[in-house]
Amino acid sequence: MLLLSLMVMNNRISQNSAQVTLSEMTRQSMSAVSDIVGHDLRRLGSGAGANPIAVATRNRLVFNGAQEDNAVVQVEWFFDDTLVPAAADNPRERVLLRVADGDTTRMEMGVTSFNFIYFDAAGDTTAVLNDIRRIRVQMMVESKSPIGDEFSQAYWEADHSPRALQ
Repeated sequence: MLLLSLMVMNNRISQNSAQVTLSEMTRQSMSAVSDIVGHDLRRLGSGAGANPIAVATRNRLVFNGAQEDNAVVQVEWFFDDTLVPAAADNPRERVLLRVADGDTTRMEMGVTSFNFIYFDAAGDTTAVLNDIRRIRVQMMVESKSPIGDEFSQAYWEADHSPRALQ
């Protein structure tokens, strides 16, 4: 009886440890993507002229902005909800694409949803490119592998008000 109790306790500890590890990995993936998005949006429009945003839809944003070397580049963020990563154990995982000056980066980091909401100066949602003053990014990241039947989840939402749009 004692041996059986120890085995059950050991199994629970192992399962809990695996859940904590998976949750931390999910948060790290979310943090990595959110850092890159935030970095790009802070530079949106800087040095780009009067119309820095070329496309602004729920799952796609294309804009111009200066990078660290002051070169103005076009950056595109696109969440393709039909593009599944090659090695996806999570059936909800999709590919988030970042294209900067023609170089495409496929972010296969457990992103299951990613979208933009655009606001004007009054704080109302807008689809008019020249009226955009603030951009909200919403993202859900899930673990690549499940523990049992469940995937670890992390949600991130942030508002960005690029200086060049003010």
